[in-house]
Amino acid sequence: MKHNQKYKAITAAILALTLSSQANAEDQKNDKLEEVLVTAQKRVQNAQRVPVAVTKFSGQQLRELGVTDVLDLQTSAPALIVGNTQSASTTSFSIRGVGTSAQNFGLESSVGLYVDGVYRARQSSVINELIDIEAIEVLRGPQGTLFGRNTPSGAVQIKTNAPSHEAGGNVSLSAGNFGLLSASAAGGGSLIDDVLAVRVTGFTSQRDGHVSDENFGEDVLNDRNRFGGRLQFLYTPSETFSARLIADYSEIDEICCAGVTVRNNFVGADGQLGSDALLTAFGGNIISEDQVFDDVSALNSLPISKNEDSGVSLELNFGDEDSRQLTSITAVRSFDQFTSVDADFSNVDLFTRVEDSETSAFSQELRFTNKSEIFEYVVGAYYFEQEIKSGAQFNVGSAFSPFLAQDPSIGQLIGAATAAGIPVADITPAGSGSRDSFVQDHQSTAIFGQIDFRATDNVMLSAGLRYTDEQKEMNGVFTQGDTGPAVDLGAIASGDPRSIVGLAFPGWGYTLGGPLTVVSARDNVEASLDDSQLTGTAKLAYTPNKQTMFYVSYGTGFKSGGTNTDRIAPQFSTVFGAETSKSLEIGVKKDFPSQGLRVNLSLHNTTTEDFQSIAFAGNGFNLINAGEVETRGGELEVLWYPTDSLSISGAVVLNDGEFTSFPGSTCWTATPFQLGQNDPTEVNGVCDRSGDPLNFNPEEVFMLAVNKQFTIGQNDAYLHADYFHRSSVFEDGDLDPLKEQSGYGLLNLRAGMFFSEGSTEWSFWVRNALDEDYLGTYFDVPLQTGKLNAYAREPRTFGVSIRKDF
Repeated sequence: MKHNQKYKAITAAILALTLSSQANAEDQKNDKLEEVLVTAQKRVQNAQRVPVAVTKFSGQQLRELGVTDVLDLQTSAPALIVGNTQSASTTSFSIRGVGTSAQNFGLESSVGLYVDGVYRARQSSVINELIDIEAIEVLRGPQGTLFGRNTPSGAVQIKTNAPSHEAGGNVSLSAGNFGLLSASAAGGGSLIDDVLAVRVTGFTSQRDGHVSDENFGEDVLNDRNRFGGRLQFLYTPSETFSARLIADYSEIDEICCAGVTVRNNFVGADGQLGSDALLTAFGGNIISEDQVFDDVSALNSLPISKNEDSGVSLELNFGDEDSRQLTSITAVRSFDQFTSVDADFSNVDLFTRVEDSETSAFSQELRFTNKSEIFEYVVGAYYFEQEIKSGAQFNVGSAFSPFLAQDPSIGQLIGAATAAGIPVADITPAGSGSRDSFVQDHQSTAIFGQIDFRATDNVMLSAGLRYTDEQKEMNGVFTQGDTGPAVDLGAIASGDPRSIVGLAFPGWGYTLGGPLTVVSARDNVEASLDDSQLTGTAKLAYTPNKQTMFYVSYGTGFKSGGTNTDRIAPQFSTVFGAETSKSLEIGVKKDFPSQGLRVNLSLHNTTTEDFQSIAFAGNGFNLINAGEVETRGGELEVLWYPTDSLSISGAVVLNDGEFTSFPGSTCWTATPFQLGQNDPTEVNGVCDRSGDPLNFNPEEVFMLAVNKQFTIGQNDAYLHADYFHRSSVFEDGDLDPLKEQSGYGLLNLRAGMFFSEGSTEWSFWVRNALDEDYLGTYFDVPLQTGKLNAYAREPRTFGVSIRKDF
């Protein structure tokens, strides 16, 4: 591919630099290059000695970077992308270009998310404030051996600060533009000296929106309203036993998320269904595409996004982590959400979509680690069960019936019925609609093990396997209110445009309601999935000296198959298969102590088979297994201390991705309408994306951070700047050329000073300091052929923070 020469050049440069410095770096020492400890292999290890591409952020680093949630993290973590769409509940994660939208409750994540060792099944359950955090680790590449299911792209581990027997804590306050006001506090100490400790954490964050609405006022959309807390106990009666109990609760109640106009669909012909001209006739306020970065919308109802996340976990450790240790992690979690969306994205009263879900989960992990001079191993077992209850409601507004009547096909149908003496008072009476409900039960069981064998003083061989058994059962019930001639609301919501022109497909839900005859209602669904997967890894690490490690690794991972918990077009299946990945990676981790320099390089080639692809087709989501996706790239990370008071860190990410095989994909919708160019691969309403680039995957990403420490009088101070740039990317699954977003860059600044012998910090910060204009996911606006919207992203924000440690 086109970046081959870049990869070769980077590899050659790093290897040459490594070898040339090998002889004189051995005996040098620089205190700035601290040992970074990670748990990427389920035990504490030096990151520079772990044959895994991993990036760690300490709590202090997160504060310096101004990272307050996981969406902020992506500007500093190589190859990680985090995005959200129509609500705070539709957050998605990808690593090295591969991930999946959270739009469908039947979908699982391609990136495993863990908080204090507990797997979070719903991606949106980790989007709240990152408060009282010890560290975050981002693991790139398949992690199917030790972490298991739903890690074909990688994993993110979030670790909160544990209770300590030393009394202490902190209080933080922040205020900023858009009315930002946030506060957090954490603290604790011993309840029984050296035996029982407690830690309490709490936070709240409120902010006005940054998107205005012509009907609801200024700065109402994309606001922030979050709060939560955590209570922990640590019991350490001896040096060989510990118990950590964690209970947490958090809540989000926001008006999110705003779609802004990217392309209008004004047309000259009368009666064009869904055009901006037709909306105007119904009293619609049209937002011009020239206002795309003015952060303004026109809705008749505000989007509501509510999440409640809670859980309890208990971690027990028996033995000594430096020799033999048995660990048990038991957890019970609950995640509830509610969203209401003005699904036509206009201020005409057409229709709304309401979704609610309740998710409950139980997990149990047992693992045993053993360390010696010759070998180390980890063996364990894992059990997970989950129940999802979800519902989706499609409600018709007062303007929906006369709006649809403007379509020539429906108008002809009404005319024919009237001519036959059949009275047709209303196609779709206001208040009618559809209601779908789903229940999915899921059980997963796994056993795993990995052994590291020290063949020589310089060579470590590793091998591991994991066997996973998955079972899922789903029941779906489809109900519909009264609808008129040849219009099925659920089918319209599912994205099949043929429902609008009155075609009938028995068994799928096209109805001739009202005074006419019911042809067919949407069939209820009973579906099941029984699957087993064997994943594994093999690694070779070579350490010629204390400052250098070369490694090569091969790993596999998978994401569970499942059942589609939404209405889908008839050509797509209710059940989709597992997504599997295999990756070959080579890397070098190198310290240059005398120069205060650390360089890590990883190159990978990853193949993902049966990639679970989802695309919005104008009125609904199509979810299918793509044939095959291949990504090939590299990540170069550098940390440099030119002086004791100056640090410079950066990363370069190159990642080519393409669908090597993807027949039966979703076709373009905007380009044919706007430019008159049909999708060249379209056959019978489906398209072949084979050979096309991977969506949501920037091929080039660059990151740079500079931190300068100095003294003013008796007080320590610092200046911090970080910059993030990514190249252009397709922002939807159908790869429509009009949905390609240009590259952009974000600059963040921070300045701070410490008072009271370092216990009090004042800081001033700016995010997106250059007020860069950029957008999130693009989408086809429902029932408005050819019109494109995209989700707004944050403009420049700034404020002041104060933190007091005690």
